[in-house]
Formats: sequence, structure tokens, C-alpha cells
Amino acid sequence: MLEKKRLKSSQVMMENLGKLKSFLILKRIRSSRPFFNFFYFKFIQKEKSLLFRILSFLISPFSLIYLGIVEIKRIVSKKFKLSCHVISVGNITMGGTGKTTVVKFLAERFLSLGKKVAIITSGIGGDRSFIYGKGEDLRKNKDVGDEVLLLSNNLPHVYIVKGKNKLKLVHFAEKEISPDIIIIDDGFHCYGIEKSLDIVVIDGTRKPGKLVLPSGILREPFKNLKRADFFILNHANLMENNDIEKRLEKFKKKIFYMWYRIGEIKNLNGKRISPSEIKGKRVVAFAGIGNPFSFFSLILKLKPEIVYGIPFPDHFKYKYRDYKEIKKIFFTTSSHFILTTEKDIYKLENFQDIENLYFVKIEPVIDERMWEEISKIGL
Repeated sequence: MLEKKRLKSSQVMMENLGKLKSFLILKRIRSSRPFFNFFYFKFIQKEKSLLFRILSFLISPFSLIYLGIVEIKRIVSKKFKLSCHVISVGNITMGGTGKTTVVKFLAERFLSLGKKVAIITSGIGGDRSFIYGKGEDLRKNKDVGDEVLLLSNNLPHVYIVKGKNKLKLVHFAEKEISPDIIIIDDGFHCYGIEKSLDIVVIDGTRKPGKLVLPSGILREPFKNLKRADFFILNHANLMENNDIEKRLEKFKKKIFYMWYRIGEIKNLNGKRISPSEIKGKRVVAFAGIGNPFSFFSLILKLKPEIVYGIPFPDHFKYKYRDYKEIKKIFFTTSSHFILTTEKDIYKLENFQDIENLYFVKIEPVIDERMWEEISKIGL
């Protein structure tokens, strides 16, 4: 088992990062979604706040309606068995948990074994509702969405099918691609497909709570995790306690741990810098991912003089005003570098004239015993 490095819980991670002399959260940045700052800092990050409790109570009737729809859909769905292996990588909560990272990891492993792989994704963002093709072809298009671009740039020989109805997409992939393995990104809630493996990724730094949408962040009741074959606990190195582990252990399923390390750092022109060059420098870091503060914590490990952290919503679509604001912060703080994620870099056409803008390629560290568990399905 990978040793879990206990740092700070991200329930208080934002506050703790803010207290570090080498880190400053820029809450006041003007963005394309100005309400996000208030909502994120006052609501999502503070589940026990009075505001959270009042709002949850007021909209609780809608949660009952939502729950009823989910349960009826689950019960009446007829499962179809495909001629190939189907692996689902999903979550139980709203927001990013690292699913796409796991999908990419699995696809790379299967490719190394000579398998023909197809990925099914809803691929938030982009102007095209249906996309189909190999990664090496799709990465030439900028209108396919950030997740599809991320996958296609890293998986040129994998087929990617994007659309809204995953059940139809799976049948399409089986017929048109004839893959050995289909991986469904965000597939835990696809009830009409018989799966070889159902993997659930959980962010260890966020308490899932007990309430379903819209009162809480659960997409299904927590008890429905009994359908999962095993769990991946993401950001395990940022956990302070094992409350989530204790809840998961009740299902008597295996739990594997995942965290991230920094790979290469390069700009849009392919110029690379060593991570050691960040040490002692002033850095503006921004991210529009599910957990932007986990990205900031990675940057802090490079020992910069200071990090000016700017969180944006997941799948954020940057506009010219955001470009101007970030550029202004870069110059007024006399920073040396602007760092962002690989997922964000594909949406930054307006930022290309900033010479010191680099994206950080983040690599997952996953318990190798997980692969032993996956191999049991006969691949």
C-alpha cells in the first residue's frame, strides 16, 4: 500500500494555505463568473456555515424530487451486456474528483498491453455535441471541450466518443470501433450497461455529506456506493483524518490511494523549464479544475518565494477580461512565472503573448495493487 502522507485537510486547506507566508489567495479577482468567488468561498468550502444550512433546508423538497427520479431510473433500467469489457470510472458527488485522470491512466495501461481502447465521455465544454475519432485526429480541433482535448493530446491512439447519451454512445462504439475495452468517464450513474468493473473515485479532501442535490453535493445516496467494485481515494496526501475511509470501509470493498506529483513544466511553444527553476521565484498560479487548491499545494512544494493563487470554476471558459486581470496581477506583483494546469492551457488562446506562461503536467501516483484488482476481470 502506498504510504499516505498526512498533510492538511482541505476542509481547512484553503484557510491553512492562506496563512502560509508563501501563499496568498486572490479572492477579489474579477472573472467571467463573478458570483463564483462568493459561492465557492462562502458555500462550498464551508459546509457547516449557517448559509449552507439555511439554503439546504429551503431547497430540500427539490432534493426529494431529484432522489425519486434517480431511484426510479435506477430500478427500471434494463442492463445490456456488450461483447467487450466495459469499465466505468465515476464518482458520487458533484464536481471534479479526478475521474478523467484515472481514465487516462487506465487507457495508457491497456494500450501498453496491445488492447484497442475506446473512451466514452460527456466532455463538458466545446461547441460540438457529438464527437468521434482517434485522439491524434481530435486534438487538431479546438471546439471539442477541455476534457476531450486533454485526453486526445495524451492518448493519440485511443478512440474517443463524446456525447450526451452514454448508453447510445457505448453501443455506437461497440459497433463502429469493435474495441477490446470501453472506458466510461463518469459512468457510475449509467444504469443501463452491464459493467465488467465499476470504479468510484472520491476526493479525500471533501466531505461528501449526506444530502443529495441540490441540498447537498451527492448525486446519489451514499449507500448506493455498494454497487462499486472498489474505491480510489484521491488527494490521499492531503487528508488529515480518515473519516471518509471509515464510511467507505462499511461497504467492505478495497480502497486504493492516489495523489499527484509534478511532471514537466512547459509553455505553449514547447519550451520546458525545470521544476527547480521555480524555487525562490514569485508565481501567479490559476486553475479552473475541480479542486484548484490541490494544484496550488503542488506548486508550493517547489518552494517558490510566494504563490498568488487564483481559483476558477471547473471547466471555466476564459474570456479576454480574465486574461487582462491575470496579466495585470503578473506585472503588478513582479512575478517571474504564471503557472496553470494542462487542462486549462488548451483554453488560453488570448494568453499566448505572455512569455512566462507555463502549464504543469501533473502525473498521478496510484497504488499498483489496483492494477492487480483490475486484472482479475480477465484482460
